[in-house]
Amino acid sequence: MIRRGFIDNSKAYDTIAEVYDFLIPDPPGMIEFYRDMVQKSGGGPVLEVGCGTGRLSLCLAHDDIQVVGVDLSGQMLNVLRSKLNACPKRVRENITLFHADMLELELETSFPIVFFTGGTIQHCLTSSDYDRAISMARRHLQKGGVLVIDTENEPKTTASNHYRVDYGTYSGEYICPSWYRISSWNEFSIEPLNRLFKVTACFKVIGRRGRLIGNYRFDTTFTYPGRSELVKILEKQGFNIVCVMGDYVSGTDHDNPLYSIIVAKNAEENRR
Repeated sequence: MIRRGFIDNSKAYDTIAEVYDFLIPDPPGMIEFYRDMVQKSGGGPVLEVGCGTGRLSLCLAHDDIQVVGVDLSGQMLNVLRSKLNACPKRVRENITLFHADMLELELETSFPIVFFTGGTIQHCLTSSDYDRAISMARRHLQKGGVLVIDTENEPKTTASNHYRVDYGTYSGEYICPSWYRISSWNEFSIEPLNRLFKVTACFKVIGRRGRLIGNYRFDTTFTYPGRSELVKILEKQGFNIVCVMGDYVSGTDHDNPLYSIIVAKNAEENRR
């Protein structure tokens, strides 16, 4: 569903919420990177936009960091709440959750740190809505506050030819850390007019002793923002770029990075 330039993929995430942690593992070093960012920025509180099942939020809460998590998928938030129920009281009290559209978010609190994690901002369709998302973050940031945006970079196969529509299918199998075996079949295509990237992913999850856990289908649509485009929007809105990295581990940029991780500081008083 597309509305006002925003791609609502919440139902797709609702479909796989219960097994999301198995199906889509975190990139290497991601959790450690964000935990380190929080410590270097004074320890929170943190606004995490796109908190999902809480893989990062829970880690921060265990570190005694106050976290406000926002997500548009109700089922992803339900999984997070189930995890919270098994946590000590002090951890539960460190997390506040909102089921909300990031473009419409209006909280009374401002934060020293705001994160767009897991490619959340790539659910925006147009430059205008990337602008709106970053404007929302700035409204919720204190002066001098830190904003971190991570995105996946566009694969070379599509970047070289945006007029090709169908990029075929690919499949694979991998073992996730909990020893579930996951077979996947994926189809990737582009709608050239709107630069929409569409993925259909089918997963078969096998547990211990070959027991079938379930079959899942994940249909999602997203965009690949240009790194320079994001930097331009950030600077226009009064941010100073601190650094741009290509992965979560090295702390540097490099040729053909899988990710763009942009760290910026809010140079202005927030305007509400």
